[in-house]
Amino acid sequence: MVLGLDSARRYYSQWFGPYVWKELRISEFPAYGLYARGNPTNIFFSEGIGFLTKDSMDQPAQFGLSAFGVTAHEAAHQWWGHMLSPGEGPGGIVLAEGMAHFATLCLFEQVQGDEVRRIMSKQMEAYYGETRAVSSERPLSKSTFFRDADQTVIYDKGGWVFWMMRNLLGRDPMYAGLTTFIQKWHRGPDHPVLEDFVAHMKTFARDPEAYDHFTQQWFFDVVMPEYRYMEKPQKHRVGNMWEVKAVIKNVGNANMPVDVSTSTGRRFDKEYRESRTKVSLNGGQQREIILQCAFEPDRIVVDPDLQVFHLQRNAATYRFKP
Repeated sequence: MVLGLDSARRYYSQWFGPYVWKELRISEFPAYGLYARGNPTNIFFSEGIGFLTKDSMDQPAQFGLSAFGVTAHEAAHQWWGHMLSPGEGPGGIVLAEGMAHFATLCLFEQVQGDEVRRIMSKQMEAYYGETRAVSSERPLSKSTFFRDADQTVIYDKGGWVFWMMRNLLGRDPMYAGLTTFIQKWHRGPDHPVLEDFVAHMKTFARDPEAYDHFTQQWFFDVVMPEYRYMEKPQKHRVGNMWEVKAVIKNVGNANMPVDVSTSTGRRFDKEYRESRTKVSLNGGQQREIILQCAFEPDRIVVDPDLQVFHLQRNAATYRFKP
């Protein structure tokens, strides 16, 4: 928790602008309730989701219980919720809760490494897939807290969409845009919602057309990609090389450039080796891909780095039998 608090103050000040108050502290209360609340300069924190949680960098707790993660999320509200106070209309809450989840993912990556960030991203994605109200989900720009199913849209989908926006814009342009957005709205007199955010961040986009395509899908529509192998992927030895063939279909309804890799070994180990390509599939579109590598692969994976928010991630991994 101390690591989370110190890291949040240090890195959020770099990414979102200088912290404007003198102190940032945590106040513990008994586990009569399991929540934390990031009030200005003072985070109210239940002992049941922090002080009594087994959580380490080697074995991180679940996102919603992680002492580091909850501290990072609530500390982010100093910027996203207080220094920037969003509008109360539809979509405004995403600039507080979704952005706090995004900030937390960035802090996991910065302090605990990308392997932990991927674990947390996968948890958020899975929770969204399990708890969303498919038939009545509204776009992020229209989301409020009227229904229980709105929470995962605002927090989990919101955080993931901001993460993908960082990938689209680039790390430095994204943080520059976020800093100037807070500076613009910090002292009012109005309070921004997502439409204001989207318009502001477009000025930092290197490709305005790609930016418009992204924001229309993820902020103003309800879409999700979902990838399937239409037939069992095959691997063959070709001379001194190995060749992997697979037909991948996007059975969802969002189009995102996504990496596909074939690999061997455990990710982040020295023995790990991979070969990859990038595909972009419209909803309902399929494509055959061929990957060549100088090693015998043991799997093929869509989105190996967890950079694209999509449904049924486990189905996008195929493991070859020994």
